[in-house]
Amino acid sequence: MKRKHVVDLPPETIFRVVQDVTRKAAANAVAAGRVVAGWEDGKLVEYGPGARPTVKAGYPADDGPLSADAIAAIRNVAEPLLPKGKVRRRRTLSGASDD
Repeated sequence: MKRKHVVDLPPETIFRVVQDVTRKAAANAVAAGRVVAGWEDGKLVEYGPGARPTVKAGYPADDGPLSADAIAAIRNVAEPLLPKGKVRRRRTLSGASDD
């Protein structure tokens, strides 16, 4: 009798088994009082004691959109750093360009 290998299983089965094992391990860790991080609906979520999720932002909050004065200041600083003169198009060895 031929032994089955993981590669012989359908991808859906492999994914489902990994997902189930991961969920059980996370539930056991939470039950033991540890904090477990996960990804849910595009957001990082922490599960802590009692399995009560605490949603964390995926990135730190910023100050919002830049003001017109801030944009003008950035442009004034960047202008002397930008190249001057004719702009050349990049070409590849096959002769294709970035047009």
